[in-house]
Amino acid sequence: MNARRLVLPAVVAAVIVTGGCTKPKPGEDSRPEAPPSTPAPGDRGEKSTAELLVGKWQKVSRGDAKTSDSYILTMTYTHDGAFIIHVEKSRDGPRPPREGAYRLEGDTIWLHTEATSESMAYDWSVQIKEITNNKLHIAAPEDPKGSQYKRFK
Repeated sequence: MNARRLVLPAVVAAVIVTGGCTKPKPGEDSRPEAPPSTPAPGDRGEKSTAELLVGKWQKVSRGDAKTSDSYILTMTYTHDGAFIIHVEKSRDGPRPPREGAYRLEGDTIWLHTEATSESMAYDWSVQIKEITNNKLHIAAPEDPKGSQYKRFK
């Protein structure tokens, strides 16, 4: 049990860092300055960003580095503003999923998880640099290359 108390907060912190997440400072604009990406014709369909975001996404890279096949991290966003971060596969085995709430404001996703007996509460945000039916690219000011996700099948 003590090992779980030490490992789970470290995993959640690693997910936040590797996801390019940060909590903006009060009064600071958290969006990096970058032109919005233009999806390929028909790749977005007529769906809004909120509609495209809903579903399960698997992390495929961070910056220029591809994610190892021995590591599967997924993010699931629901219609009702809930999300789940789940390390489904790693060298140390799967981790319990971490649930929270999110809200979408323009191209910014604001995320929040409550404190548990094993983890602290977290608040952070990421900018959507590109989203299509099958691709999600998010970033934060301290991680401008961000992370790429593909729709999980």
